[in-house]
Amino acid sequence: MRTKIVATLGPSSADAGVVASMIEEGAEAFRINFSHGDLDTWRSYVEALREAERRVGKEVALIGDLPGPGIRIGGLPKPVELEDGAEAEFVLAAEARQGSASIPVPEQAFFSTLEPGDIVVIDDGKLVLRILSVNSGRARAKVLAGGRLLPRKSVTVKGKEPPLPSLTEKDLKNVELAVKLGFDYLALSFVRGPDAVEQLRGVLRVLGAEDIGVLAKIETRSGVENVEDVARAADGVIIARGDMGMHYNLEEIPSLQKRLVEKVRLLRKPVIVATQFLETMRENPVPTRSEVMDVYNAVLSGVDGLMVTAETAIGRYPVECIKWLRRIIERAEKEHQPPLRRAGGPLPERFAHGVVILAESIGAKMVVYTRGGNTPRRIASHRPTVPVYAGSANPRTRRKMRLYWGIEPVTVSPSNPDNYDEGLEETLKEARTAGYVKQGDIVVLTYGLREGTSHTIRIQRIA
Repeated sequence: MRTKIVATLGPSSADAGVVASMIEEGAEAFRINFSHGDLDTWRSYVEALREAERRVGKEVALIGDLPGPGIRIGGLPKPVELEDGAEAEFVLAAEARQGSASIPVPEQAFFSTLEPGDIVVIDDGKLVLRILSVNSGRARAKVLAGGRLLPRKSVTVKGKEPPLPSLTEKDLKNVELAVKLGFDYLALSFVRGPDAVEQLRGVLRVLGAEDIGVLAKIETRSGVENVEDVARAADGVIIARGDMGMHYNLEEIPSLQKRLVEKVRLLRKPVIVATQFLETMRENPVPTRSEVMDVYNAVLSGVDGLMVTAETAIGRYPVECIKWLRRIIERAEKEHQPPLRRAGGPLPERFAHGVVILAESIGAKMVVYTRGGNTPRRIASHRPTVPVYAGSANPRTRRKMRLYWGIEPVTVSPSNPDNYDEGLEETLKEARTAGYVKQGDIVVLTYGLREGTSHTIRIQRIA
């Protein structure tokens, strides 16, 4: 299986045994959503994950999802039932008063953006209201699509983006926590342009954690329009269909997803599609046919990974969800995938393309040594049809490579990690020990382009 599975941790998957089973079934990265929970909760999730890694004997990537400048419903004493055709009132407040029928929203920017006639979408489109009037921190609205209103759910004014900072105070605190707990990636929400990515990188530099990867979530109109610049600035892109569906008509999402995947892939950056792949598995042990088709087609589009959210965080069947994803991915990967290869670009990119073509032309497996993961990432971007084993002495590099399409990380311990020739030999040795490379195999060995080395690529038949 070359397409990677990213699972969200939550109350349903907070146990080390459950996480271990999810890893064994094929999950290679896990997400913690900082929009829900607190410090003690998140620390317990990380501890469960690390214990699961020890049990299974496999490292996985850990992603922290920053809430970003989004707007959410405030606290509610209990869920509120909104009936179709009824009127409701939004109020500027962090919490609803006991007995109040109003909807609290703690952001003044929400109200300053509103105008009569605006459409407000809540909880990934489950609730829809039309604004009737606005008056300084209050707004009357008519319920167009009702249902149960829950606290902390996302709120979007369709077609508008309130002027909010790229990183909130809460985000900055969560970044510090992620550094302390050893996260491998941070996902930045509601990215509107590359400046937001650079701002987060600046914070990581100050904290001495430049090697934590930055994933940009594309979920607004600005993010879609600037996706190429955002992808160049980030280490990868997450296409967050839930919030995107609050800015675009639903029938537009499939073509948007297709175009965004192609653009990011051609820029040779990892691209993950997220949210609601197997939504019915929150309550049912088997997905629907349409959900299976959704996963299947996403794999055929050549994405690096698929992310599930509520299905594994609060759903009843987190392990079964991963099993089904694996089954569908394995089936889809038997079909032809358009490579979308582009040979141009800087010399290291062209070198990676050439190595992939060489290995495929002679039916060879690829063994790569890396310190920071750049060469394996470039190789993965060309979607090689042969196995690729990438060794590194850096645990974070190995974990980050779990998001790279078709890359199997290998743990190595050369006496000098800066000696690429030694590192490459150690990678081949460990790949043989693990059974990845066997007698009679042809292997292409490389560590990319390095100055002052005796060679950068060689072909070997395993005796």
